Amino acid sequence: MFCPANPDLDRLTRFGGVGITPASEKGHVEIVRELLEKTDINVNHTNFVGWTPLLEAIVLNDGGPKQQAIVKLLLDHGANPHMTDKYGKTRSNWRGKKATTR
Repeated sequence: MFCPANPDLDRLTRFGGVGITPASEKGHVEIVRELLEKTDINVNHTNFVGWTPLLEAIVLNDGGPKQQAIVKLLLDHGANPHMTDKYGKTRSNWRGKKATTR
């Protein structure tokens, strides 16, 4: 896998995330790894509801091996586990709950 020359790392998705956000949510381990290791993407970018890629990986996933690998990658590359969403909830508040805000 490779990134195109000069990728637009600030381009927003319809929910206000950047490329690493949906990749984290959907379990695309290699894309997340590529973005973290080969670009200066903001690992703590927040979308329109204040969710980071870490929060997306935890809340909107099934807890399986892909999710665990992504969470580890994000944390190893500086994801802040204490950030809150716009409602003041942390990853610990959301853990074990499915999001109903989307």
